[in-house]
Amino acid sequence: MTTSSSDAPDPNEGAQRKKTSRDTPFMYLTLDIPPAPLFKDEQERNMIPQIPIYQLLTKYNGKTETLNALSNNLLERKTYSLARLPKYLIIHMKRFSSANKTEKNPTIVSFPVQGLDLTHCCQCPADGSSTKYDLIANICHEGDVSSGAFKVHVLHRPTGKWLEMQDLDVKEIIPQTISVSEAYIQIYEQRV
Repeated sequence: MTTSSSDAPDPNEGAQRKKTSRDTPFMYLTLDIPPAPLFKDEQERNMIPQIPIYQLLTKYNGKTETLNALSNNLLERKTYSLARLPKYLIIHMKRFSSANKTEKNPTIVSFPVQGLDLTHCCQCPADGSSTKYDLIANICHEGDVSSGAFKVHVLHRPTGKWLEMQDLDVKEIIPQTISVSEAYIQIYEQRV
């Protein structure tokens, strides 16, 4: 992953930003889920918002700036882009936060089970490798923080069927239910 960063200047000063760029290996990509709305909709119901994964992946397009707080009360602007695509891609949805207590963001991230295309997130692969990925595992969290449970969806390759596992309970599911789960960690495999 290529990271470009610059110090955010004080708007009252005419200071220039110092820019740096570096290549950093990564184990997984973290996607920042926007906060859920605080207010109810027109029918006085709490709506669970949805956002497409492609909108969250714009963080890695090399153009979108991300603000990071530094220890000396300064802000740092960063842009990210993927220089090379790995064979296996691990995506972490930043669903849990801790202000005074741990809170969970219930926003549904819609994603494709097959054909996740990272063309807009990476520099063109020089080796001709594919930019498309297929989901092989999905870890999700259902319920609230205190009484919720983790479930795992895994593709059983020999049969092509999806299995849902929670503790010792294993059952077959249809792929459409995976894409509306509260995904937390996903593992994708690059197409050959």
